[in-house]
Amino acid sequence: MLFSLLVTAREGIEIALIVTILLGYLRRIDQKRRFREIWYGVAAAAALSLAVRLLRLARIPGAVPIAASALMTIGMIWFFVRLRV
Repeated sequence: MLFSLLVTAREGIEIALIVTILLGYLRRIDQKRRFREIWYGVAAAAALSLAVRLLRLARIPGAVPIAASALMTIGMIWFFVRLRV
């Protein structure tokens, strides 16, 4: 239990550092209008993490891999549509 808590805390600190670096870089190159996209990504990651946790708590066999596959597919489709490939 303690090990899981430490790993989760470390991951939280790492993502906070990454987001801070991205926001600092965008501020430096005068692209503050892009801050919203960074925060949308943070919110999407938090929602995805919560969704996976709820699926694991539901203990439905095979639900997590199926949901993860579906979400990755949707994410890739969105990515390619956004790039207009």
